[in-house]
Amino acid sequence: MTEWEIFAQARALHDAGDCDGALTLISKARPELERIRGHVACLQASCHERKGNRALALRLLENEIAAGTTNFWVYYQIGGLYEATGRQDAAIAAFRQAHGSKDGRKAPRTVMS
Repeated sequence: MTEWEIFAQARALHDAGDCDGALTLISKARPELERIRGHVACLQASCHERKGNRALALRLLENEIAAGTTNFWVYYQIGGLYEATGRQDAAIAAFRQAHGSKDGRKAPRTVMS
């Protein structure tokens, strides 16, 4: 099974409301998920936020950023968490980072094939 197939199974559990099941699957498959760790961190953070532990959700994403991620979704998700906790400046900075903008201008659009 590929890392993306494992991720898809964990995501399906998450989407069905089984965050504990998703977190257990991720925990058991941890070494196999290293290549997509940013995506996994987002899913874990979403699970913990749903379970009421926003602090842990933030910590997971902050750790991923500290490790040097360039994953759009990590910055986008942490921006939403910062916004939800009233940290507007941090939210704006995270959203700008997600969109590749340091000065607030809209990031250029790209066409994906």
